[in-house]
Amino acid sequence: MDAIFEIDSLPSPFLVEDQVVDAVCAYLDRAGWADIRPKYSHERGNDIEASLGDRRLFVEAKGAGSARATSKRHGQPFERKQVYSHVGVATVRALRWVASGDVHAALAFPDNEDHRQEVVAMLPVLKQLNVTVFWVAADLSVSVEGASLPTL
Repeated sequence: MDAIFEIDSLPSPFLVEDQVVDAVCAYLDRAGWADIRPKYSHERGNDIEASLGDRRLFVEAKGAGSARATSKRHGQPFERKQVYSHVGVATVRALRWVASGDVHAALAFPDNEDHRQEVVAMLPVLKQLNVTVFWVAADLSVSVEGASLPTL
């Protein structure tokens, strides 16, 4: 079954996690990845799982603000200390995948100043550990840094 990812644009000044997930899924689909399985913010599990031949990819994604209507900060971007915490939690999750040796690990973040400041110092180490970083711009385009994605 072919994957179809529709990216909803929300009336928000920042990207929420589900938009980051959809943008990366669309990128992976265009790059030939198969069996792309997104999990959205209301679901538990790895945010994105995909395969390319016998290679598996897990992606941990974060947004720049909360889309949950019940959140105290709904409609507001995350504060710098929240970005720091989210990037740290996502990185630990990716490192656990690396340690398992079973999958290629990746992180996905909004391409904004706060997320870049938290990630940029770690990029050489993430690349050395074979972790890919997806950056999702406001126009939902995706760029890649860190380790290259596996190919066939």
